[in-house]
Amino acid sequence: MNRHSHILLAAVIALLVLAAVSPAAAGGVANCSLAGTPVSGENAELITAGSGTVYRGSTFSITLEGRPFAEYYLWVRDTADLSGAAHDRPPVILPGQAGVTMDPESGPYTAGSFVVFGSGGRTILDNIPPSAPGAPSTGYYARVATGPDGDRTVKFQTAFETRPGRYRIAAENCEIADEVIVNVEKGAFSIRADGEQKYAMNETIRLHGTNQETNTTFFILTGPGLPRPGVRLTRPSTAVINGDAVSFDSVTGGENGTWTYSWTPAAQDLPGGTYTIYGTSYPFDTEHLDVAAYSTVSIILLGPPTQATTTPADPATLPSNPAPTMAAPPDTPLPENPAELPAGTTRPAIKATATAVPPPLPTTSAPVTRKSPVDPALAGAALLIGTVALLVKQA
Repeated sequence: MNRHSHILLAAVIALLVLAAVSPAAAGGVANCSLAGTPVSGENAELITAGSGTVYRGSTFSITLEGRPFAEYYLWVRDTADLSGAAHDRPPVILPGQAGVTMDPESGPYTAGSFVVFGSGGRTILDNIPPSAPGAPSTGYYARVATGPDGDRTVKFQTAFETRPGRYRIAAENCEIADEVIVNVEKGAFSIRADGEQKYAMNETIRLHGTNQETNTTFFILTGPGLPRPGVRLTRPSTAVINGDAVSFDSVTGGENGTWTYSWTPAAQDLPGGTYTIYGTSYPFDTEHLDVAAYSTVSIILLGPPTQATTTPADPATLPSNPAPTMAAPPDTPLPENPAELPAGTTRPAIKATATAVPPPLPTTSAPVTRKSPVDPALAGAALLIGTVALLVKQA
């Protein structure tokens, strides 16, 4: 082999190595089989910042510290089980960053075709969610080029549509592989009521709390006789409509996400009982709160004073008051002729008695003619004659 052949062979080998390390230089996909096994695990020190916990709706950054002017593949690892739909998608890489190249939504998917180390031939596209309306899969990965100092910081965005959870942000090329853990959580949310949670109907209840996820807090009321999805605080006859902010009572948050809201139950014509007030970061009813940040507080509304009532006594329980009874007259009548009385028997004397009646009080009415007093002897004789006549009749 002559000198020119050696030069040509060396050039071909250099091109192959360059293609393996830098797909962009060769216009293709990295083939790490020519470069050996990349450094990974505890020996890899590629990602130096970015792990931690963030609230949904905020951004976070990943910093790579590699070789100067090197290229790395960055993606949200092992998220292929997510659908990509709203509330079921991972964080996305913000577009338009210096040194960060993202595949076009319609292809070609040059970076997405990178074969992940140790995956059995699976590519980045096989390791992330599919595209969904408003969320192309190309937002979950990118090719990152470092500068002369070997550093590059990449920003990720979370949103309400981001599923809360634990995410592995991976960076890799044919030389090194590294990853960090980022926890995405719902924003902190709380609701409280002043006092001891027992209130008269005409009492104003002060609600307050924090909402670290959105700038608006929405309220739902549930309780006796109210539909389960919940109703408005100021209109208990109207059920809230899931996703329709207008159908909810709400309040805008203040500094540091704090908020306050006052409510008077008497104006709502509610019965006494135990009620639950929900505060949520989004206008969802009680059957769809799994994707929202929310909290609850239970209160007792005291009904109107109970009026004392008198229950009539049961006649069966009253003591009896029998009418007085008269002794029965003797069964054997006395003989009409006193001579027929048995020996030694005398007829009892009949005495006539008179009860003195006090004179009437003087009045202005017409004068009353007083009767002459009755002679007691004549009255007794008349009574005796009447008794004898009765005995004769009965005989």
